[in-house]
Amino acid sequence: MLSFFSHFLPFVQSIATTVSYIMIKGKPCKVLNISVSKTGKHGHAKCNFTATDIFTGKKLEDMVPSTHGTTVPIVKRSEWEIIDIGEEGELTLMDEGGNQKTDVNLPSYPET
Repeated sequence: MLSFFSHFLPFVQSIATTVSYIMIKGKPCKVLNISVSKTGKHGHAKCNFTATDIFTGKKLEDMVPSTHGTTVPIVKRSEWEIIDIGEEGELTLMDEGGNQKTDVNLPSYPET
């Protein structure tokens, strides 16, 4: 299970080669590829980001001027084991340290 905290850091594209995650269209994404275009006669160099949404796996792209900033989500990955599923779909999870989490529900699907 992947935990996502709504904390963001400002980010300058000049350090783009060290970035693993970036916000694209309000979604936290894992960066797959970064390419930087050369400065043209009408403006700044551009950073082209290709990334996948960490929750849906959908591929997204964004182009940002290299002199501008953007936001980077703070992503923490942790693994949890399901130890119980309640009648209403509430999950009881436990991590490696024995800590329990009970605020997660199974996704609901419309009946067909």
